[in-house]
Amino acid sequence: MPILDYLELVGVAAFAVSGATVAIRKKMDLFGVIFLAIVTAIGGGVLRDVVMDVGMPVFFQHYEYIAVILATAVFVLLLKGRIKWKRIVFFFDAVGLAVFAIYAGVKAIELEYNFLSFLFVCLITGVGGGIIRDIIAREIPMVLHKEIYATAALIGSVALWFVYPVLGKDLSTYICIALIILIRIISMGLKLCLPFVKDTSEDLPE
Repeated sequence: MPILDYLELVGVAAFAVSGATVAIRKKMDLFGVIFLAIVTAIGGGVLRDVVMDVGMPVFFQHYEYIAVILATAVFVLLLKGRIKWKRIVFFFDAVGLAVFAIYAGVKAIELEYNFLSFLFVCLITGVGGGIIRDIIAREIPMVLHKEIYATAALIGSVALWFVYPVLGKDLSTYICIALIILIRIISMGLKLCLPFVKDTSEDLPE
């Protein structure tokens, strides 16, 4: 199995942890935990394969993806009540975001996508699973918050576009994945955020 496929399995497991932990926090039943783990883990990848028009999404062609998701969900359930979910969700969500965005970017470069198509595929793959997770969990998607989230994926993807021709596939992949994770960790640690739009309608006279 190529190294990129192993990395995608890492991303699948990371987003499965994220989905399962959110489901537990929302007090969902066993089916809910497994379901949210699955849709979070495969959501971005399925959207990627549909957009890239590669035929049947890869997740429905290989049983190892579902096996990894189920094993991860069981592992999270066994650790329920023993770990701090907020930190776990943040870390694994950062890993999933980075791996999925850069994995899609490498594939897009290999298929000779133009820059705009490349960025679209990277972002939809990186944030798609998290958006689906948050909608099902009845939360405002993290990508729409003031947090540095989609911006981190965007920076890492742009970096990939420029360093790939110089450093080659493997090295540029590792560097850009690490870059996205690092941006997420630093922005969270320093409480960095994007400016948000204030609703001033309440300040207007009636």
